[in-house]
Amino acid sequence: MMIIALNLMNHLRNFLNRRTDQASNSLRDMVIASGDFQGIIVGDFLDIASKVLGGTSTDYTPAQVNGAADNINKYYGNGTNDLGFLTCPN
Repeated sequence: MMIIALNLMNHLRNFLNRRTDQASNSLRDMVIASGDFQGIIVGDFLDIASKVLGGTSTDYTPAQVNGAADNINKYYGNGTNDLGFLTCPN
């Protein structure tokens, strides 16, 4: 369920950025700063998560994917939280 929420949030943020002509980073381009997926961009994480949850990859467990997705979702809670789980790309 967390992956669905993350995908929806990603699409909504991209849509809002285009509507307001903001030059901010896309959620897909943000870098995971800690945990099992440290150093991986969110877009690549979403691809990995889809493979793990679809049963075509055993590189990570569903629990690892769910934990990272939950942290990404919490990162943007209320639109103001910065819990340090994501960083801007270089």
